[in-house]
Amino acid sequence: MKFWGTLILVLALLLSTGASAFVNSLENTISVGESAYELSYTVENTSNIRQPLTVDYDLPTYFEIIKQPNYVNANSTQEIVVKILPQQGFEGTTYTGMISINLGGNRAEKRVSISYLRENNCVVEREVSLIENKVRITLENNSYKDKTIKLSEVRNLPNDWAITSTSFVLNGFEKNTYELELQKGSSFDGTLEFVFECQGNLFTNKVEVEHEGNDFTGFAIIGSALESVDSELIIDIFLVIIAAILLIAFIARLVRILNSGGKQTKIEVDQ
Repeated sequence: MKFWGTLILVLALLLSTGASAFVNSLENTISVGESAYELSYTVENTSNIRQPLTVDYDLPTYFEIIKQPNYVNANSTQEIVVKILPQQGFEGTTYTGMISINLGGNRAEKRVSISYLRENNCVVEREVSLIENKVRITLENNSYKDKTIKLSEVRNLPNDWAITSTSFVLNGFEKNTYELELQKGSSFDGTLEFVFECQGNLFTNKVEVEHEGNDFTGFAIIGSALESVDSELIIDIFLVIIAAILLIAFIARLVRILNSGGKQTKIEVDQ
């Protein structure tokens, strides 16, 4: 009786080992801060036929499947990537998650210990570009916490150039694009450094700029002034200018007629 019990236990261990052997590089313990954690592992099919693959997750917080095929070809390996998201209220705690992998007739169950850390850093990605007279700033908050990032200064900016310093507020995991007006003046060929402040730290983004200044800026000034004027008023001003030109032309013609009016032409008639 003891023999059969021992044999059954050995067979169970062998089956368990064989079932889990096709799963590789799966971490047993991970730490999740205020940014998402990408957990990756591989599944190997050592058989000569393609096998269907299914994975079930039992995790304490939200997750996103980044990469997971439905099949694994014969004698090949596939990578699986899942993103585990942090969540308000889990900071300072540790939970055990379960991942169940099924490949054909093989099944493996893996436990993963997940520690959620208390963090409050600036995990905001920044992209800065110049499009004509606008500065385009793209910000992506990789934290579940709201973040405020400030454009504190622009280094190497010419004295006759101007841009307004401003702050941006991003919600958790929010990505947004902003456009700021850049007033250009004299010629400039060089690098502008945009300095951002976030969570007490400074970050810089460099942009190469090549600008040829204008010798005469009067039309630019008039154009910028007209942008702020009502369209109906612009039409009225235009009509007044046309009327003034016509009036000046009429007066000039009248003066010519009056000047020639004192001179009479003598006409002789043959009798």
